[in-house]
Amino acid sequence: KKTLNSISYNSLESIDKILAIDNCSTDKTLQELKDIKKDKLKKKLIIFQNLKNFGLGGSLKKSFIFAIEKEFTHLLIIHSDDQGNCEKIISNFLTIIKKIKDLDFIMASRFMKESNLKGYSNLRILGNYFFNFLTLIFTGQRFSDSGCGIISLKVESLKNIDFLNLSNTFYFNPQLNIELSKTKNLKKVDIPLDW
Repeated sequence: KKTLNSISYNSLESIDKILAIDNCSTDKTLQELKDIKKDKLKKKLIIFQNLKNFGLGGSLKKSFIFAIEKEFTHLLIIHSDDQGNCEKIISNFLTIIKKIKDLDFIMASRFMKESNLKGYSNLRILGNYFFNFLTLIFTGQRFSDSGCGIISLKVESLKNIDFLNLSNTFYFNPQLNIELSKTKNLKKVDIPLDW
């Protein structure tokens, strides 16, 4: 609810559909989504209610399949864990998508110089740098934030990778980023993230 209410009218006008995936939540998430759909986002909000917990990756796979079937052009993935400034994320991504028409993949990064990272311990930052280094060693792919799940991509790009065989857990994010980055001729840009 907080995530959706934080998105400005202008950003909402630029977005065709919003997919909200309720992964068997035990709180009031589903009812709050239904209330927001009724009050604010009548035709834009599509609610997926998983009948079992598919994990982060499993839920994202459902949204990818839906986007491919409905012939969406782009997907923008944000999380509702209230760590990022969702309005700023969406606004930044939409600006870049409009500016660079042939861009395939935008990846937000908590660890760029321009990023605004709050509340992260030095240990967590060091751990992420180490994870980025391991990713480079084992895959040859250089990332400033290899585990970030805040991304935007052309739906067409998903057809070039076997995303269904990626993990259903939180490992899905780095696996997806690596697979997308390995795709030939894929045009990618990193943007700073307020987190």
